[in-house]
Amino acid sequence: MDFNGEEINLLDVIDLEFLQQFQDTFSRVTGVAALTFDKNNNPVTQPINFIDICMKYNRSCSEGLKRCEISDKKGAEESTRTGKPAVYHCENGMVDFAAPIMLNGVRIGAILGGQVLADQPEKEKFIKHAEVLGVDPNEYLEALNKVKIIPEEKIKEAANLLYLVSSKISKMIENQLRKEELQEEKNQAYELLAAATSSVTEGLMAVDNDGKIIHINPAAYTIMRLSDKDVVGKPLSLILGPNNKFSEIAKNCIWNTDEEIVLDQGGERIHCTSSSRPILKENCTIAGVVFTLREIRKVRSLVNRMVGATARFTCLDIIGESEGMKKAFKLISVAANSRSNVLLTGESGTGKELFAQAIHNHSGRSEGPFVAVNCAALPRELIQSELFGYNEGAFTGAKRGGNLGKFELANEGTIFLDEIGDMPIELQVNLLRVLQERKVTRVGGEKVIPVNVRIIAATNKDLMRAVEEGRFREDLYYRLNVLNIHIPPLRERGKDIDLLTIHLINIFSENLGKEIGGAELEFFEAIRNYSWPGNVRELQNAVEYAMNVVEGEYLSVTDLPRSIHRQPNFLQEVGEVISLTEIERITVESTLNRFNGNITKTAKALGIGRNTLYDKLRKLGVRA
Repeated sequence: MDFNGEEINLLDVIDLEFLQQFQDTFSRVTGVAALTFDKNNNPVTQPINFIDICMKYNRSCSEGLKRCEISDKKGAEESTRTGKPAVYHCENGMVDFAAPIMLNGVRIGAILGGQVLADQPEKEKFIKHAEVLGVDPNEYLEALNKVKIIPEEKIKEAANLLYLVSSKISKMIENQLRKEELQEEKNQAYELLAAATSSVTEGLMAVDNDGKIIHINPAAYTIMRLSDKDVVGKPLSLILGPNNKFSEIAKNCIWNTDEEIVLDQGGERIHCTSSSRPILKENCTIAGVVFTLREIRKVRSLVNRMVGATARFTCLDIIGESEGMKKAFKLISVAANSRSNVLLTGESGTGKELFAQAIHNHSGRSEGPFVAVNCAALPRELIQSELFGYNEGAFTGAKRGGNLGKFELANEGTIFLDEIGDMPIELQVNLLRVLQERKVTRVGGEKVIPVNVRIIAATNKDLMRAVEEGRFREDLYYRLNVLNIHIPPLRERGKDIDLLTIHLINIFSENLGKEIGGAELEFFEAIRNYSWPGNVRELQNAVEYAMNVVEGEYLSVTDLPRSIHRQPNFLQEVGEVISLTEIERITVESTLNRFNGNITKTAKALGIGRNTLYDKLRKLGVRA
């Protein structure tokens, strides 16, 4: 097995205290100075036997230190290149020697020795050194007289001994790394657990067959509110109490996924989800259990993964300068700084969820989860269990261990109830109770679960009329409609249509990799004259269509969907006569485009049946 010395630092593979002792022993035996450097030529040990001329003069000023560092680096590099100890003259006049600490052909450090002389010094040369360093020549010569003069052969012997020392250290490092790698292979299961600990944010805890904790990561400490920071090796029952759920799971080696567990720690009830898996040895015998923990109130990433809702947008993502939009912007700020419920009203496609996300991201709950629920899309028989959760066995097909509801998932954050006007009347009383009490009870359960949730609702319906007609509860309406923000339809937003169109052209230009110089005047005239029943969503669809089919550098009116650029202008005094069949075709195509091809919604809007709509599509040549 090979080790990459380029990626290894000296102090990562050898104990500093041991290295210091090794270096100091060499220095005492030979009587020369010694110092150890890493691969970047930075000293890692304390120098020993450094003489006055080096410590007080050569290394105490920038010029002298620079000379020493240059010499030391050259010596280490020469020794690495030749594979032998390097004996060299320091630029400050001393004789030094170096030996590398190697790992797999790469120098990861070096031991330097020396600060001696091989002959009687030339005093004139050292006087010049003193002048360069800016020190008193007499003091410098006095320090020079204290330098040991060692015969060249003795210096070479000391250098060879130093090389033996560095080679021994190199071998020890390599053997230690091999030993550690072999040990790692023998304990692969535990090492995999350790690797998982460093790569996930969930709590991880491993328990052996005796119920003792053998591994726990910081996230698990935090989730379980453990005050004892030294729990490894202690029985789980001692740390969490004799009747804790984790001990039961570990004792019976239960394999489970996302089971809800409630811990009582110091009077605090901690709700978390736990998954457990057995730890298998090489012979497939069970060595214990590993737990993965998530605290329910901090599962924002889990919420995003399960619900598919993320609060990505802020006020900066909302484009508009019309009076209606300016008023809406002001109310976003008011709502963000308030705890009251919000009701967003406006036609389909005006961007109500965009506003809901902006309110959330500008509020004090921005770090909490944002859960979006489309009340119209949920089946009537499942909406209660989706919103409030259910316990195991609550109904046929219920998930083992039960399931969290959207209100629990949104705890400490925001829940966005889109199309609230489509919620069945018989379920509205349950929602009202949650709004009043801030508590939920799961389907099939009796336990009351407190929730701290900000509620933003949205509708494209006239809820007041629904109240008058008995389709929506009046008390629920007033609970939701504390702060009302009306988002105007696109046809009432004036110049916003141009701003949005330009913005969308830029977005799709980048997404589709098309460089568009702009759009012809007729293109914008057609967009301004169109009524946009599908609002911003329909505009986005139309611009994306145009960006896909455009062939030139500029967008033209013919690049728009036919329902837009061939719409009849009944206010135009002079123009071509359009047949009733063509008007019908344009009306059907426009309505179908408004509802993104949804046959049921299109037929309902036109006041005809689905089969009748299919017949018209076929006769008029309109593709669904």
